[in-house]
Amino acid sequence: MTEFRSFFLLIFLFTQLPFLSFAQPGEYLSEYSDYPALEKKIKSLENQPEQAMVYVEMFIRKAKKEGNADNIHKGYLFATFNSREEIQLKYGDSLIVSSIKLNDRNKTGEALLSQALVYQGNENYEKSLEYTLDALKIFEETKNLYLINTAKYSIAEIKTFLGAYS
Repeated sequence: MTEFRSFFLLIFLFTQLPFLSFAQPGEYLSEYSDYPALEKKIKSLENQPEQAMVYVEMFIRKAKKEGNADNIHKGYLFATFNSREEIQLKYGDSLIVSSIKLNDRNKTGEALLSQALVYQGNENYEKSLEYTLDALKIFEETKNLYLINTAKYSIAEIKTFLGAYS
């Protein structure tokens, strides 16, 4: 009798395993086969980064498989803000590389600023300041006033953490 139960338990687990991941009750990962659905799900898990990373990784895999450079970049951006510590830094580096490949100076500056925020969150203020200053140079070249002011605000904030303003 126990062999019979074990057999049915194994059958049940193998048939349900694809649906037991991080999906919510009544939700299947196959529902997230397009970018808007994945993006919506990632944003809905804003306060649950570990769960969001399941969908972020799906987003990145899909973009890489399709060779979609814009969505690879967007996936790395999602990953930068939904992962933690060392992995977060690696995704930040990938974000910078992908923005350079896109040949979009504003996106490169934004990627540098994102990496600066990662370093700031890890209390590495010197490195954060370095990335923010690099981002500011790019924003000044592109004359993007909003991003220039965002970078300047970030610089002031970092200098406060470094004790420059007493």
